[in-house]
Amino acid sequence: LESGSVKEYQRELNEANGLLSRNVLWTTPSGQIVSVKTERFVDQTSNAIHQRVTIVPLKGSIKVKIVTGIDGSVTNSGRQHLLRNECRQLDSRTIAADYTLNDSDQKVAIAVNYSVDGVASVDDRKFNMSFSKVVEASRPFILEKKAIVAAQPFESQPFERVAFFANDNRNFAEALSDSEKLFWNGFWEDNRIVIDSEDIDDQELIDFAEYHLATMAPRNDSRISIGAKGLSGEGYKGHAFWDNELFVLPFFMSSDLKIARNLLKYRFDHLNEAKQRASESGYKGAWYPWESAFSGKDETPEFASMDISTGEAQPVTSNIHEIHINSDIAYAMEKFELVSSFWQRTSILEEMTKFWISRSYKDKEGTYHFNAVTGPDEYTEDVSDNAYTNYMIYLNLVETIPYLNDRLRNQEKDV
Repeated sequence: LESGSVKEYQRELNEANGLLSRNVLWTTPSGQIVSVKTERFVDQTSNAIHQRVTIVPLKGSIKVKIVTGIDGSVTNSGRQHLLRNECRQLDSRTIAADYTLNDSDQKVAIAVNYSVDGVASVDDRKFNMSFSKVVEASRPFILEKKAIVAAQPFESQPFERVAFFANDNRNFAEALSDSEKLFWNGFWEDNRIVIDSEDIDDQELIDFAEYHLATMAPRNDSRISIGAKGLSGEGYKGHAFWDNELFVLPFFMSSDLKIARNLLKYRFDHLNEAKQRASESGYKGAWYPWESAFSGKDETPEFASMDISTGEAQPVTSNIHEIHINSDIAYAMEKFELVSSFWQRTSILEEMTKFWISRSYKDKEGTYHFNAVTGPDEYTEDVSDNAYTNYMIYLNLVETIPYLNDRLRNQEKDV
């Protein structure tokens, strides 16, 4: 579409079933008018990605050639992830590739299946299938593509998993129907928030927010959390922040307790990393990282953008000063306790209490202070006794003391 001209363009997201559609009316350099429609969705029952392209010449015949497949050269913010191990054509309609992650020995596999036979080719890091056909006027050319990704440690044998996927014979429409009936219908029936407003945008915005929450959440695994931008962009490299506990978790506490519990269990599963971080920083207890990912360790970058006035890189200090991450997690656990139970809670609260004691400063009057902190207003850095930080720590301690008293009372001691 970089040549010729685009006469019409429309993009639409059907939140009822997750179908994203693009309709383009395109005039070729030779003057022919062609309708191009692309559709895609993620099957919520299998996590497979389904795509369909429909090309219709409106006058005269055209020769269509589509080249598509697996692109192992894709980067995130310029970083290459995949080292190719194997590319294999499983049959006339299916290709699969096996990779090793650049930063580890973990394996990732991708399989792609098409609705018609194609010609396979390997070009450097790209493994493609090509499809060519002369299409008569007003006759549609339709190509369907479905792909699935499997990775360690979630799958022990990723390549075998994606190769087995080739046996799924459902077409685009059947998979879309299954995804809608088995997931989306129930999700909207149980969770849709209806806004009584004269402005239709209000309802559309809340629906859009719920759609993103539904698609970004790890439903069956606590080893991963939700990135700061969900699935909408590459910002922050998919790292988890305090946003999850304060802004995302409340939705799932009222809609899906399993997901809510997984998000909290992600924190508990990395308690040892939080304790290690506190120890390495000269404190006791547990100090959760400002940015975390799969390892549970601090992933906050050391530097951010360049200061154009000094020519020096700007240091990132959020991981040092925004200690409210601990109390944000504790606050979320307290709220979760109102609707269910989180059995690992006490050990986390105890370790956080040790951290607050060791991180605080006690003046001559016996008052405790927290110096060199940054609250949610990140434009006001490195202050003392930030109101939000102090109050959240206060709530954390008020919630923790009864637990510690009960345990110590059994030991005939007192806090």
